[in-house]
Amino acid sequence: MVCRLWDAESGKLLHELRGHDDQTPNHYPSMLYACAFSPSGEQIATVDRVGKIVVWEVASGKQLATMEAPENYTWDPRQRRHSIGGLRSAAFSPDGKLLAVGGMGQVGNIDHLGGKARVEIFDWQKQQRTHEYGDGEFKGLVETLAWHPKGEWLAAAGGDNSGWLIFFDLAYQKGAAKNEKAPMHIHEMALSEDADQIWAVGHGKLVSWEISG
Repeated sequence: MVCRLWDAESGKLLHELRGHDDQTPNHYPSMLYACAFSPSGEQIATVDRVGKIVVWEVASGKQLATMEAPENYTWDPRQRRHSIGGLRSAAFSPDGKLLAVGGMGQVGNIDHLGGKARVEIFDWQKQQRTHEYGDGEFKGLVETLAWHPKGEWLAAAGGDNSGWLIFFDLAYQKGAAKNEKAPMHIHEMALSEDADQIWAVGHGKLVSWEISG
């Protein structure tokens, strides 16, 4: 449960960021799933299995803010004594003021990715949630997030057995602006510089979409 920062040029280890508990509240090993730099490179965010978010100052390694998104963690205390979910993705807005995190809502059968795809957005400096999206049509994990260069919308991608791409309009607190199915569970995506195309990779496939309007 440690995020390590290195100087990319020299290879020197700069900081070990330790702000996440080693175990879940149910006394099982936890996991760090994702990290993301802010556009300025001055902050980095880390997210974990139980929905904890920590924002750090890159220069000093100091902890700046913590937030919680517990709806992304499901624990089954009876049938399997096992958990599923966690925050799997994070992305700062282009101005660095907002932090989006993605995961999956509560699951009835923890053997399947049956929870609704879930995205939460925070004003990380105020440590307050500003947006919450978790009632859409798609199920599964939000594996990757990408912001429009001007912050006009946020794209989320992931999947369960199949895959999907969801666009959120930040003018609305809930609901998606547009949904697209994908031919595979998406694990990573990249947005073109002009925000007119998205590339996504997943199980054995590379897919691209053209974005208009």
